[in-house]
Amino acid sequence: MTGWEFADAKDVRAALGDAPGLAGRVQAAAREAGLPDPAAVRAAYQDARTAQEYADLAGTLPRALTAVTEVGSAADAASADRDVVSALGAAVLGLDASTREARAALDAGELDEATSLADGVQQRAGWATVAGAGLVLLALGLLGGTAAAVRRRRGRRTDRLGRDGPARELPDHDVRL
Repeated sequence: MTGWEFADAKDVRAALGDAPGLAGRVQAAAREAGLPDPAAVRAAYQDARTAQEYADLAGTLPRALTAVTEVGSAADAASADRDVVSALGAAVLGLDASTREARAALDAGELDEATSLADGVQQRAGWATVAGAGLVLLALGLLGGTAAAVRRRRGRRTDRLGRDGPARELPDHDVRL
């Protein structure tokens, strides 16, 4: 308390502004999204002591609120119930991995990165069925092409051996058994 002065308290109180309300909204949004409170944001709020640190929170907390909301929506999009084809598409598009990256960025306080990753997950999630169907069609096409190539190759081989092709003249030999 020996370092505390009334002038400092007045500046801190002015800089504090709506930080407590915003911090509460970030916590509520995290709970609603099923996410933990972003550790770096929580630490910045809890450790703030100066007017400048509280002023910095005025810019950080709204961005944190947006990031928490976006990452929560991305997690919902990535974990949505899917049929086999769209689940295959979601795996190919890396929705789960990107969601984990967005959560890690959020927890580390990299709010812009978390928001960007979450936006990407949400955009790609809409393409999961198309990507899965495309992969199935590609696999079927490769399988069909391989089967046709094998069949064509067998057809050439049997023609050379004289089977299934035009009848060949065989020499007249008297074969006895």
